[in-house]
Amino acid sequence: PLFCDYGENGNDLNIDIEEPNGGDYLPGDNIEVSIEVENTDNDKMDVRVEVVIYNTDTNEKLKSYKSSVNKIGDDGKEDFTFDFTVPFSDVEPGDEIVVYAIAYDDDNEKDNCVAAEEDFTIEEKDDAVIVTAFEITPSAAKCGSTVEASLEVQNIGTEDQDNAYLSISSSLLGISES
Repeated sequence: PLFCDYGENGNDLNIDIEEPNGGDYLPGDNIEVSIEVENTDNDKMDVRVEVVIYNTDTNEKLKSYKSSVNKIGDDGKEDFTFDFTVPFSDVEPGDEIVVYAIAYDDDNEKDNCVAAEEDFTIEEKDDAVIVTAFEITPSAAKCGSTVEASLEVQNIGTEDQDNAYLSISSSLLGISES
């Protein structure tokens, strides 16, 4: 988890995790973590935001972020955005993931630091197979030459996928194979 070094202090900053707003996500999903910070003081403030994405079921930190310092004017607001991809490892269906965020006065964290948290769950699907790697050799081919493709797939669902198959098609090249 992520906490203010000196505990939550001051009334000059407000923090709100706008996204993710709860919900369920699958491994591989991209999540935009959006945080709004408001400066309610009468002076400008140099604000920094830190975020930790944490798996509470395994007590593991999945990712952490630290923003650059943004100057927020008196009675102003600023949005901070971080992109996070739910990993394929380190999470299981049903795991609860928590986004912890703090915003603080970079010049005076002791007097101005606020925290927020938002949780979401790793979704469980029966049938879910994803491609984790794909390569074509050579990357540029001439007419009549041979091209090889290799790929890796991962079953992220709860059911065995004994009947999974791959389809490759291109109307431009006249290819339709399964």
